[in-house]
Amino acid sequence: MQIGAEPRFVLFFDCPEEEMVKRVLSRNEGRVDDNIDTMRNRLKVFEALNLPVIDYYAKKGKLYRINAVGTADEIFKQVRPVFEACELEAK
Repeated sequence: MQIGAEPRFVLFFDCPEEEMVKRVLSRNEGRVDDNIDTMRNRLKVFEALNLPVIDYYAKKGKLYRINAVGTADEIFKQVRPVFEACELEAK
């Protein structure tokens, strides 16, 4: 579905596969089918569906790649300047 709106920027939270698998497998509210093989398959599907979108916005200069390894506070420190810059551009 296309709505005709173009985002000012796109955030891509880049996280190594091993870290994502570790996070999912260690959460308490996981799905019944959360196992290493299922996770790797889900990540392959995610990559196949989303890399074209990531490439598209990267080529347009709108993609901000965020290193998603670390604490929530560490990751947010990378996100905040993106929003602040966007807010300044809007003024």
